[in-house]
Amino acid sequence: MNAEHLNLLYYTRVRWLSKGNVLARVFELREELKEFLNRQGKNELESFFGDLSFISKLAYLVDIFEQLNRLNLKLQRRDTTVLDFIDALNAFVQKLENWKRKIEEGNFAMFEALSSVIEGKLDMNLSSEIVQHLLNLRKEFLSYFPEISALDLELVRKPFAIPIERVADNLQDELIDLRNDYVCKDMFETSSICEFWAKMCISYPRIGKECIKVLLPFNSTYLCEAGFSTLLLMKTKTRSRLNVEDGMRCALSSTPPQIDALVNNVQQQASH
Repeated sequence: MNAEHLNLLYYTRVRWLSKGNVLARVFELREELKEFLNRQGKNELESFFGDLSFISKLAYLVDIFEQLNRLNLKLQRRDTTVLDFIDALNAFVQKLENWKRKIEEGNFAMFEALSSVIEGKLDMNLSSEIVQHLLNLRKEFLSYFPEISALDLELVRKPFAIPIERVADNLQDELIDLRNDYVCKDMFETSSICEFWAKMCISYPRIGKECIKVLLPFNSTYLCEAGFSTLLLMKTKTRSRLNVEDGMRCALSSTPPQIDALVNNVQQQASH
């Protein structure tokens, strides 16, 4: 049929971007699917792909899941902290508010797939459904915000700018010493926040430990799921041993193993 794609995609819960990719593929092949269903005599299903209301809703879902997938990819990294998590969620919630405002004004240019199928004004019923969906999404995302006080976040991010009187009494003296340590100032500007506060735990243990408590929690299940995915790749029919600790350690470690050195330390089996 001269289509860009040769097949459809399956949805699976264990793949984060699956639902969005499935919707996008169905939307891209909507004309081919309509023709296929017509040839198969599936008139009831074919009618959906000729219904502008259904196609418009499908296009909106394609757009919104594309945005969700982008957010997902921002959070699914090894080096993210709870601060990155909060920043990404704050930005997405503000985007939802902006999209809601634009939809109410009749502007849907930010949704590319929807714009490609809508001609002229957006249907009022569909517009109200989209607005309600964006409101529900905003409410859902706000429930994901970790309960971290603004004072703790400011101390972690701006230790050289936060007013002394806002910090707890038992941390004020150490914070004053930290602010007058020019080596620490240079280190704060050149190092990541995690590296900086990990080093400060030695020189300034009280304030360092308080800030590490903010940075320590996992912001997503990415590392856990990555570990399971690695285990799944390792456990094959030809590698069915139960003891996988050493292999997992090598596979998940950020330090590349020195294979040559390990091999040289193992005595080779002499031939008979």
